[in-house]
Amino acid sequence: ICKDDCEMLKTQKTMKKLLMVLAVVSLTTACNEMEELESSSNFVIKGYNETNADSRTSFGTPNTSTIPFLWSSGDYIWLGTTKSDAISAGCQIANFTFSNGSAAVVGTGHVFYNMTSTNKNAYVLATQTADGNLGNDGDFGYAVLDEFNSFCLKHKTSYIWFDTTTDDADMPKLTSIKLDADDVNIAGKQTYDFNNDCWSSSVTEGSSTITLNFAEGHTLVAENEGVMAAMVCLPATISGKTLTITYTFEGGSTFTETKTPTKDLAVGATTRIKTKIAKDQLVKE
Repeated sequence: ICKDDCEMLKTQKTMKKLLMVLAVVSLTTACNEMEELESSSNFVIKGYNETNADSRTSFGTPNTSTIPFLWSSGDYIWLGTTKSDAISAGCQIANFTFSNGSAAVVGTGHVFYNMTSTNKNAYVLATQTADGNLGNDGDFGYAVLDEFNSFCLKHKTSYIWFDTTTDDADMPKLTSIKLDADDVNIAGKQTYDFNNDCWSSSVTEGSSTITLNFAEGHTLVAENEGVMAAMVCLPATISGKTLTITYTFEGGSTFTETKTPTKDLAVGATTRIKTKIAKDQLVKE
């Protein structure tokens, strides 16, 4: 899988050609590129990229401004209109099995990654969970299956990376982050037109707000080693708009800030919002 650039993929494909002929094999291990494969009636395709660390469904540890994506346990894909089995563990390279592989499945090359029951649709949730699995919140991607039964997924949603910290050791736990995009739809259902590589103009069940919840609460620290929290968004024109971000803590206290972005929520791009909050800045209603 890759985000936009798979130039080194050709070299890897040559080296791994024997592993890529997977039309009649079964998966013995969901996440090991070098696993042994047995003959069966199943159809398996492989998702990977040249760095083994781009464009997957959860964020890994950032490297400066670059954030790697990883497959997550429970992820599945659609090949045409047929849904794969879910993988059983998080990993960098994933084999997706179609238990009842058929000529109809093998014959289509359109790969969709999404959480809905209908391919070609993204359903970005207005209420999301900060569990690190972007697929559960509406992550969406598209790819074309190649002659090796592999694909390079390109993500078609947008992402916000919240880099939130504090210097106060007695800061209450963070329970949610709410983003208000000033009447611009950043959540809802939208159809992706893969023939023209663009989104449809209409959004149904649209929402201009997304709330990211921390189920057990999150303890803020002085510096985050990885991605503390990420939000999936529909691509949207937010340049010049006023974004209102409300951080809610245990006990009901809040911290609110506003941002005026100069860039839009672009397809496949990650926007970083870096904020340091002091305990004496919290407001209790």
